Amino acid sequence: MNGNKSPSKKEKAKNKLDAVEAQANEIIKKLKIIAELFSKMGLPGEEKESKKRRAMVENVANRFEFKCIGLNFYIDFTLLSHGDDLTDIRGSIIYGVNRPLCFVDCIFPETNEETNDKSCDRIARCDQFEDKALVQFSVDRHGLIKSNGGLKDEWWVKDRGPKSKKGLEDLHYRNLCEIWNEALDWTNETILP
Repeated sequence: MNGNKSPSKKEKAKNKLDAVEAQANEIIKKLKIIAELFSKMGLPGEEKESKKRRAMVENVANRFEFKCIGLNFYIDFTLLSHGDDLTDIRGSIIYGVNRPLCFVDCIFPETNEETNDKSCDRIARCDQFEDKALVQFSVDRHGLIKSNGGLKDEWWVKDRGPKSKKGLEDLHYRNLCEIWNEALDWTNETILP
C-alpha cells in the first residue's frame, strides 16, 4: 500500500474552483482586449464607455453606448456558464438597444440631494431607458468569438493588433446591419397601434 491518499471531496471542489477562476481570468483578459479595441474603433455616433453595467461580474469591461442612425445601442460584456459543468464558462458580448421608459422630460422628477441626479420613484431603475438584448457573441479563453445570431461566423481576437481590430470591425458593422431593423421595430413598439 502506498502512502498517497486520494484527494478529499473538499480538495476536489477547491481544485475545480481554482481551475474555473484561472479560466475566468483568461476570458476576462480577452474581453478587456475586445473592449479596448472597441474604444479605439470609433463606433458610429456619440460612443462612450459608460459607468452603467448590467453584468454583476466584477472586473469585466464596462458597457459601451453609441448611436447608430438615431437609435441608442449598447454593448455589454460578461461571463456566462454553458451547461451543467462548472468549468464550461465563456465570455459574452451582448449587443442591445434601449428606448425611453417614460417621457423624455420626466413629469415626476426628483433630485437626489447627494448626487444631484434626477430620478423618478415610479420606476425601479431610473436611468430613463429600458434595455433589450438583441444578439450575443460567445468568447472563449483563446479569443475565438462565435455568433449565435444571424451572422453564423467566427472571429479571432488574440491581441490588440491590426488583425484583431479588423476582425472586430467586421463583426461590429455586419452585426449592426443584421440587428438594426429589429432594434427600430422594438424602439417604436410603444407608440404603434
